[in-house]
Amino acid sequence: MQIYCTYFDSNFLSRGLALYASLQRHTQPFQLWVLCMDDEVYALLHRINATNLIPVKLPQLEAFDCKLCEIRSSRTQIEYYFTCTASWMIYVLKQSNVFEIVTYLDADLYFFANPQPLFDELGHNSALIIEHRFPKHLQHLEIYGLYNVGWISIRNNQFGHNILQWWRDRCLEWCYDGFDGERFADQKYLDAWPDLFEGVVVSRCKGANLAPWNIGQYDLEEKDGILTVDQELVLFYHFHHFNYIAPMIYCTGLESYKTVASQILLRKIYGPYLRELKTVVRRTRQFTSQPIGKTVGKNRFAQQGNLFDQLRSSRFVVTIGPITTEVYPGSLKNTCLTVVRPVWHTLRMLQRR
Repeated sequence: MQIYCTYFDSNFLSRGLALYASLQRHTQPFQLWVLCMDDEVYALLHRINATNLIPVKLPQLEAFDCKLCEIRSSRTQIEYYFTCTASWMIYVLKQSNVFEIVTYLDADLYFFANPQPLFDELGHNSALIIEHRFPKHLQHLEIYGLYNVGWISIRNNQFGHNILQWWRDRCLEWCYDGFDGERFADQKYLDAWPDLFEGVVVSRCKGANLAPWNIGQYDLEEKDGILTVDQELVLFYHFHHFNYIAPMIYCTGLESYKTVASQILLRKIYGPYLRELKTVVRRTRQFTSQPIGKTVGKNRFAQQGNLFDQLRSSRFVVTIGPITTEVYPGSLKNTCLTVVRPVWHTLRMLQRR
């Protein structure tokens, strides 16, 4: 049995449940341990009452690692979440001696195939991490970390415990949402793992942790219902910066990395994820009176000024039934002006006559 752990609050609720649904579809047997960052998440997961979905309240982790409470007031909410990652993995590892490996997953991952190739890569080693794999035009982002925290596998042995304990101690010392020249959140600490510890494997699997920052450099294909990237099986995609904007309108986060979505990316990656999110929302309404329809993500644009201005200058995914397509309102505006301006000019000339 594979043991996974993650954490999320009610703003990430539908994404966390979509992650769970994709694991149900592609990997069995497994358990997903969820650190519930607020009471709403715990209440809903407790009502779902699935045997392989294990909700844990945040105070339980804080009682396990009392140092977390001591530093909580010095961190923002997201910084505190980052600080909890290593402690949360230690907590899950110590729940049972039969857990051979514990794998942390970011809540905005979504699986398209069984991730067994990653466990095959890990073999008998103590840890597996995945590089960001930035293309050349984004390599300046490596200052924030060579490796991404989205997937981290740790073996339940002394070497694995040493890695987690070191990471936990560093995060308690410093874990802020900013680059200080050497550190960034809980992520950049991973840069030191291959040099400091034995048995750290860096995955070479291109189909693992595809994301807005690396997908643009790969060839995505589908043949006989199998999705591949550079002829390797697509395992999971990291929907980083994916946000709900308005009904049927979503921001993919691709534009931040100067990536334009291909049709296959929209139809075979983003389309299924959007449909899963909608299914999750519909199914979970029976368990809660809370309106979770917009928990695909906080509307970051609402916090950055006029929504119309943002819509006009950014790319978005629009989904209508089974159709998923990318829209760039700015280009639509220019197209409309190209058509309307000559007509308007002609009408003005006729009016003057």
